Amino acid sequence: GYNEKVFKIDDKKNNKKFIISYFGQILPEKGIHTLLKSLENLKFNNWIFMLDVFHITNKNYFRKLKPELKKLIKKNKLKLIKCNYFEIAKYMGISDLVVVPSEYEEQYGRVIQETVASGTLVIGSNIGAIPEIIDDQDLLFEPGNFIELGLKIDQIYFDKNFRDIKFKN
Repeated sequence: GYNEKVFKIDDKKNNKKFIISYFGQILPEKGIHTLLKSLENLKFNNWIFMLDVFHITNKNYFRKLKPELKKLIKKNKLKLIKCNYFEIAKYMGISDLVVVPSEYEEQYGRVIQETVASGTLVIGSNIGAIPEIIDDQDLLFEPGNFIELGLKIDQIYFDKNFRDIKFKN
């Protein structure tokens, strides 16, 4: 499912901010709007959202996301990246958390496998094949439920033991 020469665990993360990332196509079914809404209510402020804009599949949807993205830019909370298959591993590796907020029946979760192979924790919505790959219920949330997603992100940030235990299992 992934190229082990490209996706590998490198150095420890030395981030000053907690990096929450999304990698994949930008279209409504992927649930990026849910992820953005969840970020509004986080109980901590030491985060940045990294969004891969390499695959803007639905330009109208991206335009609808722009007001929320602009708010994040003004707060210095957004980093837009554009990375191909070989560059994406570096960004996955520096992330603290990757979110797969899909709202439709995903058939395969390559981003999940690549993220874990890069040494980063991943959480995803409880739909399609995502729960087959992420079989830990603590790392799943209901599709479209931005409140539950925000609570999961808060839990992962505040409970380092949770993060370490989940990542090692």
